Amino acid sequence: MRKKKIVSFLLPFLCYATMTFADAPAPTPVAAPVNEPQKALAPDAVKPKEKWYHVEVLVLESWDKSALSEDWPLDPGKPSFSNAVTVSNDPKANFGKLPEDELTLKEIKQKLKNKYRIVMEESWRQTIPAQAATKVHLTGGKPYDGNNEVNGFIKLSAGRYIHADVDFLFTKPLVVKPASNKQESMARFSETTAKKRTGYGRQGGYGQGYGRGYGQGYGRGYGPDQDGFRQEYRQEYRPEPRNELRMQTFRLKGISRLRAHELHYIDHPLYGIIVMVTPEAQHDEPAS
Repeated sequence: MRKKKIVSFLLPFLCYATMTFADAPAPTPVAAPVNEPQKALAPDAVKPKEKWYHVEVLVLESWDKSALSEDWPLDPGKPSFSNAVTVSNDPKANFGKLPEDELTLKEIKQKLKNKYRIVMEESWRQTIPAQAATKVHLTGGKPYDGNNEVNGFIKLSAGRYIHADVDFLFTKPLVVKPASNKQESMARFSETTAKKRTGYGRQGGYGQGYGRGYGQGYGRGYGPDQDGFRQEYRQEYRPEPRNELRMQTFRLKGISRLRAHELHYIDHPLYGIIVMVTPEAQHDEPAS
């Protein structure tokens, strides 16, 4: 009974609401808005102004050659230089060489000379895209039978950080020694630089000579004979029979993350690369 009372009590309101909505006039159709032509955006709003960077690269060789005694691959492979560009002599072009007065690593070079040899240096300006980055092909150092001591590329891409993709070969003449693990694809090395050696005569004479690690060297010694005259003796220096001279290549390959305005060092036991990326100062044009 209670349920019937509730229904009967609500019935007049439901009927009234039904009649009200039924008798209400149909809504007037609203005309579709006419698409007005949009105003052309300013060129700077359509395409943001490109941001330019100054890039400076130093390639270093360590004076410490103890790492040569480690096992190294005889063939480390080669980088791909497809679609790579070289630094242009036009300072205003993309990948154009920076003028001397805009370089920032001069003081750093002086401080590094005690521990490293500056093999090569290069600088340029460029834009740094987020995608489709461009390889910059760099060569330098000493020439060896048509090969450059340094041959590689650096590719910069932008994101939250700047990413540097590097792949470099370092080549120099070295004496090859068997690897410690006896693998044929590996070897140890030593330098071919002439080193001062000492030779002694038969009765305590003293002299100095020079020998090369890959050939024969001689030291001269002098000592008095029984008659008081000086006699000359030769003392030979010979390398190990298995050693041979070859042009050996070392490879530095990897991707590093760096920040603008900061020095970044890419390490290698024998060589190293310093990269400095600096945003180019923006010169606003006067308002017309």
